[in-house]
Amino acid sequence: MSTYSFGNVDLIIFKRDFEKQFRKTLTTIQYLHQNQYYREACQKFRDCIKPDKTFNTTRLPVYSAVGLSPAQRKINCVLSKVSYIIQLYWEFYKGKTELAEPLKKNLQTLEEYIKNGLDAYKISGKKWPGYFLERK
Repeated sequence: MSTYSFGNVDLIIFKRDFEKQFRKTLTTIQYLHQNQYYREACQKFRDCIKPDKTFNTTRLPVYSAVGLSPAQRKINCVLSKVSYIIQLYWEFYKGKTELAEPLKKNLQTLEEYIKNGLDAYKISGKKWPGYFLERK
């Protein structure tokens, strides 16, 4: 059961506000690292926020079904988190309104990366199921 009760207007407002905040976060987060691939991936992710009719994951520059990175690098952990958030948003967009809270929490995590910088985080996890960033 969802903690949010969305009427059509509330749903439209949530989607609009989330997309706006997520685009802003992606614009800012691309400057956390000097790697050109990382920056380009962040830019490409912005184009994927609003789903197309197929919800095709091949549009994503990096794919992670669960938000964990197969590579033990901080930038890969960030890109995997972004990929996961976009896929959560697509599911929300299709009508799974119970994902509103996980969307907000994951977006807040990205905003904390910006606020604190990647040096404030260490890589945790294992090769399987994957790596993630954790506060030092």
